[in-house]
Amino acid sequence: MKKDYIYLDSYIIQKDMRIRLPKQILKILNLENGVSYLDFYIDNESKTIILKPAKKRENNDDKK
Repeated sequence: MKKDYIYLDSYIIQKDMRIRLPKQILKILNLENGVSYLDFYIDNESKTIILKPAKKRENNDDKK
């Protein structure tokens, strides 16, 4: 495991496929509930899921 990984907590995946994120993530990464996006990556070799704050992105739902 990389030295710069920080373990925060473990959560069960909900039946509707939601995962709960620790509140510390919002604070540390300066994210806002219902506003910020996360990019999901997977390292297939190590079976690791990586979540990264997405770069600025427009909400296209408002343009419909």
